[in-house]
Amino acid sequence: MARTFPFQAYRYTPAAGPLHDLVTLPDDNSSPNFSKCCVSKNQYSILRLDSARGGLNGGPADASGNPSALLNQWLTSGVVGLDTHPSFYPYFQEFRDPETGEKLLRKGVTGLGSVDDYSRGTVYGHEQTIADPTGGRLELLRQTRAHFGPLLMLYSDPKHEVDRFLSGITSKEPLVSVRDDDGVLHTLWQVSRQNHILHLQYLLRDKSLVIADGHHRYNAALAFRKTNTHLRGADKIMMTFVNMYSPALRILATHRLVTGCTYVQKIVAGCKRISVETLLGLLHSRQEENIRIGILVKGREDGYLFERQRDGCKPDVEVLHAELLKKCCLGGCGVAEDDDINISYVRGLDAAIKSVRSEVSQLAFLLQPPTIEQVARTALKRELLPHKSTDFYPKLLTGLTIFRLG
Repeated sequence: MARTFPFQAYRYTPAAGPLHDLVTLPDDNSSPNFSKCCVSKNQYSILRLDSARGGLNGGPADASGNPSALLNQWLTSGVVGLDTHPSFYPYFQEFRDPETGEKLLRKGVTGLGSVDDYSRGTVYGHEQTIADPTGGRLELLRQTRAHFGPLLMLYSDPKHEVDRFLSGITSKEPLVSVRDDDGVLHTLWQVSRQNHILHLQYLLRDKSLVIADGHHRYNAALAFRKTNTHLRGADKIMMTFVNMYSPALRILATHRLVTGCTYVQKIVAGCKRISVETLLGLLHSRQEENIRIGILVKGREDGYLFERQRDGCKPDVEVLHAELLKKCCLGGCGVAEDDDINISYVRGLDAAIKSVRSEVSQLAFLLQPPTIEQVARTALKRELLPHKSTDFYPKLLTGLTIFRLG
């Protein structure tokens, strides 16, 4: 089952400047303009190293174009230092639910996990990936031989044994505490006592791990391991382990925006036409026995409700792609068969509504988020949801800890 390991993390030192200006959200959660702004604030921003969207994809890059050389410069100058002991790093996040405003505390712990083939049955993916981000991640790993942010990994612990243990060993002052631009407070501790390390490994020993965030990075690590079998650490990757039974685990809906569809009437045929206000009320009130998908159409004041009884435990997003988007000529996996069709993704009902009302998008498909039970069940059956089916909130920060191979 799961194999977990402590590690000596590389971390920013006070010489680098305020931590808020150094760390960032994962690479698919911010724009190139945001990246340039971060780099302009502090020359030691992690974005100068984590250049899958930087030097490799046209964003901010080191002048030399070599992120590995830049990392070595930072180590030599002392802005990044190596912790003295192999450790686990409890990682807590305090935040408010974006939809309800409820104040929550999500507990996790950062360590290393083994990079195992999916066939071993220790790590499970839940979502389809696309090729380009995996390729960019693989090239970055080849250049730097380092991981700059952890994957979010879920394990099953209905008795909350790990969370209770983490609460007991985080009473002292944390290593760092930083608030991100969304108001989420990220707090990190260091656990290097051997008995604590062994007990954490014991508690996690029998767990299967489901990738919540980080499919592309895990797939890149798999490919890298297969061609670097003699490199120490190539068979491991940085992970933050979170209990899937945590009451603070949140999945937000990712809505679909479509342009270029010529089959609008075919899509809404058989759907109930209702006011947008009523539609939003129905989407906010979840009924497990029914699938509910909202549809907005450019130029139409009302919305449409697609509703039918749930077929087993199938998530709404799977039905959306297999039935409604298929009518847009997008195919069951969301891959366009018509060059004129375009699909994009957006978080938040307000943003989706605005896109249609402003006529930027022709159609919006409004979803209720999948439940963690649906995600876990899909993953453990070795099935995959469509791309961008889940949006786990909040995201883990890139740059709090760095794992360097070799």
